[in-house]
Amino acid sequence: MGEGEWHDLREIDAEESEFPIATTVDGEDIVIFRIGGDYRGAQRLCPHKDGDFVRRGKIMGNGKMLRCELHGFIFNLVSGKGVNAGPQCIDIFEIKRDGSRLQARKKLK
Repeated sequence: MGEGEWHDLREIDAEESEFPIATTVDGEDIVIFRIGGDYRGAQRLCPHKDGDFVRRGKIMGNGKMLRCELHGFIFNLVSGKGVNAGPQCIDIFEIKRDGSRLQARKKLK
């Protein structure tokens, strides 16, 4: 399966914005994290009890895992699969930088 199309995130300035930051891509609420010079994106709400990753998400494992601090569920930021969350998964978004702006696209499963 191919990847989704790229969407410009004009409201986010890669230099000036504070991360994590919430935005919407193609009607989906997402959260973007900055990890050093890289960016990672995921659906905004944890599938378990709708924990908001903007306020309760913690990056771990050298930027490869996202932990919901509400109940401790951990998700892989490459595949979206739950590490300790049973069959639950999250949607992942690829984020790339274009000058001071960011672009995002949904990573298809």
